[in-house]
Amino acid sequence: MQAPTLAPPTPGTGHRCPPLGISSVTAGTGSAAYRASRRQLVERLDGLLRLLRRGDTTDTEALLKTIEVTTMWENKFTEEQKVEIRKRGAQLGQEKVRAIEQEWVKNIANMRAEMEKGTDPKDERVQAIARRIREVVKIFSDGNAGIEGTLRDAYRGGAGASFGLDAELTAYWEKAAR
Repeated sequence: MQAPTLAPPTPGTGHRCPPLGISSVTAGTGSAAYRASRRQLVERLDGLLRLLRRGDTTDTEALLKTIEVTTMWENKFTEEQKVEIRKRGAQLGQEKVRAIEQEWVKNIANMRAEMEKGTDPKDERVQAIARRIREVVKIFSDGNAGIEGTLRDAYRGGAGASFGLDAELTAYWEKAAR
């Protein structure tokens, strides 16, 4: 819930971290998604160890920020919501989850670009982006109002700032969504 320089790149890979924290939350114990999530975490930690050994503080700081952001997002959801998100992740499958994350990033980048150009939130281009963001959130949440509310509250509180969805963009998005 990725570039527009939204999330810090995972050092050494050039990849960006999940904007919604979906990957880290969706894995159910014993499932293929869980094993993949554990592999991803091990890879990140191995990358951190390599960076620490090299003394590359810039990349190390980025990786630590990634871990901090992932942990923060995991702490936003209740245990019940995490169970629902895991179930949804299993239903969608890893490829679909990644596609959702990538589309989320693209849509947020497009929304930011329109905001920075000074486009009125009621402009049809912005409206179309806002509609698609809502659709992507619905796919992620499976229409669970509690999960959507947690996301909305987190973004209003600035939880998305580390990956570019700051309070200003959140307010712009909400104006477009009305």
